[in-house]
Amino acid sequence: MKNESHFDFDAWMALAKTDPDAFEAQRTAFLNRFISDLPERARQRLTRVQWRVDMERQRCKNPIESATRIYDMMWDSLSQTHEELCGLVALIDPDSEYAKPSIPAPKAKVLRFAERTGTES
Repeated sequence: MKNESHFDFDAWMALAKTDPDAFEAQRTAFLNRFISDLPERARQRLTRVQWRVDMERQRCKNPIESATRIYDMMWDSLSQTHEELCGLVALIDPDSEYAKPSIPAPKAKVLRFAERTGTES
């Protein structure tokens, strides 16, 4: 993990398994160094994103739930960026196929079931 120009997944994984506290400390230090090397505007934005990721990780009961929430955050952000880009395209070229609003997903029909009477065993 000393050579930061090459990400050694196996070394990070071994550290996470053998010493989770050291892994978290090194992960945090690595992220902080990476963020501190960015231009000011990007540094501010990425600091906020990393804070949100860290808060989601704290809120979750297990790593799978954490990964799922962070994955959903990523897709929400990407979707928002896509919508904003389509809006810009619409300003430049209203006839562009990319300027058309996204077609919403079809909604499911909700079925009503008769109320049950009596008790079940």
